[in-house]
Amino acid sequence: MIFVTVGTYKFDKLVKAVDELVEKGKIKDEVFAQIGIGEYIPKNFGYVRLVPSLEPYYEKANIIIASAGSGTIFENIQKGRKLIVVTNKDLLDAHQDQLAEYMDTNGYLIWCKDLSQLDKAIVRAKRFTPKVYQKDPTTIHLEILKYIKEKNRI
Repeated sequence: MIFVTVGTYKFDKLVKAVDELVEKGKIKDEVFAQIGIGEYIPKNFGYVRLVPSLEPYYEKANIIIASAGSGTIFENIQKGRKLIVVTNKDLLDAHQDQLAEYMDTNGYLIWCKDLSQLDKAIVRAKRFTPKVYQKDPTTIHLEILKYIKEKNRI
């Protein structure tokens, strides 16, 4: 199954692009989507708007297609899931591009820069083996303790 998620915002262009690929027979897999507050309603696959957790859908999916929100990215690359991210050009800045480019370059996901290339990204994802992202251990507490000890010596 291919699971599509746009998060809590709307990304009608992504949902519509997937819907058209299914309609044209370019996606033969089962598709299900989380469409957020979008206005476009898919005709060729099931959907939900908002749910408390996307984890059950992620677990069932062979491929996840998502907007390039950092929460969605990190939630999935830490588990080594096949993830295609599409940056939402309707957002005000290019912060999604920077994260998507870095994660793609380092083998954690596939960045689809243009929706016209989504079908090719899906073909690539089927044979893609993502690197599992290992987050660095949190050490800020050690820095805070060091600072407190130094301040108390004064």
